[in-house]
Amino acid sequence: ADVFFATGDYIDAIQNYSHALKINPSDERTYNNRANAYLKINRRDLALQDYNKALQINENSYTHVNRGFFWFDDQNNDAALSDFLIASKMDYRNALFQPSWCYLS
Repeated sequence: ADVFFATGDYIDAIQNYSHALKINPSDERTYNNRANAYLKINRRDLALQDYNKALQINENSYTHVNRGFFWFDDQNNDAALSDFLIASKMDYRNALFQPSWCYLS
């Protein structure tokens, strides 16, 4: 699935992530990755569902960062900042969220 995503074949990536989730429905990274693929085809509703499911399975900084960028793109700065702050508390070395701070304050 990751190869399909990397080559821009988001539909096949989604299909493969979905298949993987049938085998292991508790893999939060696969939900996170499928959410990223959904965003690429502008299925924001499904992307948000998958980010939320990933965080329900396992709170982790990388999904909070991705969902933060989801909210940032949606111009929901309060939700974005919340996710970025949670990510920073979970993993202070996670620098992915830092460039967005200047736009949110």
